[in-house]
Amino acid sequence: MMLSSKNERLNKVIAASGLCSRRKADELIAQGVVKVNGVKITEQGFKVPNPLSDTVEVNGRALRVQQTIRTVAFYKPPGVITTRNDELGRKTIYDVLPPELHHLDPAGRLDRKTAGLIFLSNDGDFLYQMTHPKYSLPTNSDALAAKLLEGVFFEEEQKLAQAQEVFQILPDTYGVTLVTGMNRQVRRMFEVLGFDVISLKRVSIGSFVLSGLQPGEWRDVKFAELKSLLKSKPQPKKEKPEKKSSSPITAT
Repeated sequence: MMLSSKNERLNKVIAASGLCSRRKADELIAQGVVKVNGVKITEQGFKVPNPLSDTVEVNGRALRVQQTIRTVAFYKPPGVITTRNDELGRKTIYDVLPPELHHLDPAGRLDRKTAGLIFLSNDGDFLYQMTHPKYSLPTNSDALAAKLLEGVFFEEEQKLAQAQEVFQILPDTYGVTLVTGMNRQVRRMFEVLGFDVISLKRVSIGSFVLSGLQPGEWRDVKFAELKSLLKSKPQPKKEKPEKKSSSPITAT
């Protein structure tokens, strides 16, 4: 997707900055926190005359609008932080990525020790769909798998962390599919069950599989791949009726 140089809808211009999705942009416009060239805009469907040169502000912050929407797949190596700046001075993904990609934002996170697939984009709609809890990616079984599927209750987040699928690859190696993304979720779930995770790697997100890249390498994601990826995401989940089962293990 590209922005034209004339008369582009305001919500699309905001999304092109990577700030949020077009739907969220409509909410911000309705709240009266959006200005174009210093003038408050509350009209839905308002068109920005010159989106690449006009000043668009949200809550007083001027947005940097990109003409070209870009999404890349990045093989995050272990030992780097998924953030722009780290207060402890540790190496971040932007120390690995070339300057030409520094304007892109990560769609989600991996903890410092974990390697694997991360998307980066300046498309607010894409970032929203990849990270919002209402869109879950679909991305056995012995006693360990059963416990992971049943879930572990994280007191810190007051949420149940569950695996959607668990499969054994080797005696000490498991594959786990998640639909949630809590901090250090896989490591914490295994720790509660008495196992230490020696290494962890994310190999796929939805239909997109990490292949052909070495740690620290990246490539542009093709439009057809993006279309397939977003198509593999189900619609926002409906609340399921409670199942009668044993109480999940609680992580304190």
